[in-house]
Amino acid sequence: MSGEYRPFKHALSSLNACVHGGLIQQCSQKYGIPEAKILDASASLNPCGTPFDDASLNINLQKLLLLAMEKLGQYPDNRYLEFRQAAARYLGRGMSYENIVPGNGSTEIIRLVAECVLNNGDTVLVPRPTFSEYEQQSRLMGADIRMIEQDDLHNLDDNLLAESQMLFVCNPNNPTGQLFPREQLEKLANRCTRQKTLLFVDEAFIELADPSQSIVKLVEDHHYLVIQRSLTKAFAIPGIRMGFAVASPRLANTLNRARLSWNMGCVAETIAIALLSMEGGENSPFLVNSRTFIEQERQFLTGQLANQGVKVHNSSANYLYLDISELQLNAIELAELMASRGVLIRDCSSFQHSGVNHLRIAIRKRAENRRLVQTFQQVIDEGISLRTKSQEGRR
Repeated sequence: MSGEYRPFKHALSSLNACVHGGLIQQCSQKYGIPEAKILDASASLNPCGTPFDDASLNINLQKLLLLAMEKLGQYPDNRYLEFRQAAARYLGRGMSYENIVPGNGSTEIIRLVAECVLNNGDTVLVPRPTFSEYEQQSRLMGADIRMIEQDDLHNLDDNLLAESQMLFVCNPNNPTGQLFPREQLEKLANRCTRQKTLLFVDEAFIELADPSQSIVKLVEDHHYLVIQRSLTKAFAIPGIRMGFAVASPRLANTLNRARLSWNMGCVAETIAIALLSMEGGENSPFLVNSRTFIEQERQFLTGQLANQGVKVHNSSANYLYLDISELQLNAIELAELMASRGVLIRDCSSFQHSGVNHLRIAIRKRAENRRLVQTFQQVIDEGISLRTKSQEGRR
């Protein structure tokens, strides 16, 4: 067989799979370390764990699973009304089920919106560095990606906005942890609406940062705005895929008609409804306490890493963005050496504009953070020693 292989879109010829954290099984297989002994600081989840771990919340996972099992013999109700109503109550701010689009995790929401909005050759604005799925899903639709700097979001040229079909913003940003003030994003949303550019704001981590900076309330008056929320991070349940989009009823209705049928199984739906129904919503005692805990551990971890010659960027999230350019190891080498000792961190070489001198480290509990810092120092010392011996051997 000769010539071009043509079953797929042209955009797929240069598309690589996205790189993500949380590779516990891979680390275990590679280094022979039991999964239970691996510290995963590469996936940015709530360090307080799941609400199921807190007996005072009275959310019994076993009972929820039994309830879901009763529904295994039937298709889910594709309207997902109970889930959408629970998500609306969780958000407050006058939201209703008509504003909610259920999703099988945040990545499916990104794919759905890209499919519905983008045509081949459309321009998409992506700040850098940020979550790689924005670029990935847009390229899959044949869009042209234009990278912009995070600091330029407040003064984007009107002509550039008008020429662009879509703009992605992650708040707080992944991997840097930068949290944009609500007022700044409100101005940006107004400008995007005037220029008819869809603004996609990813608020996957905002419950663990400061939900008062959310711009969810704006969707009622902005038909060019989609907000994304994830249950994975706030409730530390990445194995159960669930999230949702928030938009005006007009826009949400279109997305609901276009999404895959039955895109959330009965187990995920049952558990999601229970979590979203906690009293207080995004300001439930569980999440308020989580934010307080994260702030305390963020300060501790920042100080410990700074003492090792690492530049730690200011973060409002449950993870830290590190500049290790002053060290004698690059991020790829350091992350691999850490993994060989059973500690996973995220090298940021796959993030646009990050290069090989940046790491992202998830905030964990104090004992785990101490282990991380200790291993980090050991790896740095070992790396310096190995490099010195290598240099001496070449003399």
